[in-house]
Amino acid sequence: MFLDGKLSTSSLRVICPDCGASLSSCKLTPEPTGGLVGRCVQCNVTIPDLAITLRYYCGSALLDSSTIISGSVSKDLQKRGFFAGYTLLVHPLVAMETDNPGGKKELGLLGDFAAMDRITLRRIDDSNGNSANHDQAIIQAARKQDAILVTRDKGMYGNAVGQGVFCLTFKLEPSPGGALDTLATRS
Repeated sequence: MFLDGKLSTSSLRVICPDCGASLSSCKLTPEPTGGLVGRCVQCNVTIPDLAITLRYYCGSALLDSSTIISGSVSKDLQKRGFFAGYTLLVHPLVAMETDNPGGKKELGLLGDFAAMDRITLRRIDDSNGNSANHDQAIIQAARKQDAILVTRDKGMYGNAVGQGVFCLTFKLEPSPGGALDTLATRS
């Protein structure tokens, strides 16, 4: 977990208490009571205290535009608060992608939660990390900031995990009635 004497998310692993898998990513699914719960990507079992564990070891999460636009984080903070206490980072490319009515609304809600000290919201400077590939720029920023990458984008998720960046992603979960959950992923 430490790189040159510093905690590094590139070596961060979570051990599933059920199947024993060493995880470099976890999926987030909605709870019946609202809010989000972390699960093993291998066996789908809930990982107890995942939010507080990741907050203790890392504390910062870089949000992808798909996560902001979907409202997943603001909905979570209105309910139980998996992301409560985190420092949420916004990359300049993500800020540009969310420069629309829906994105501005969600950033405004995150700003409200920051004003209430539920989270810290920080826009990062990525002047040295310009990349022709959008996803690669976000992934490299997460690595540079030593932050967990939070995305609903399956391609970005796969690329980030492949590059050793710890990720949280969202998965579809069927509801009791068979319909897909309202936190549907965006491909």
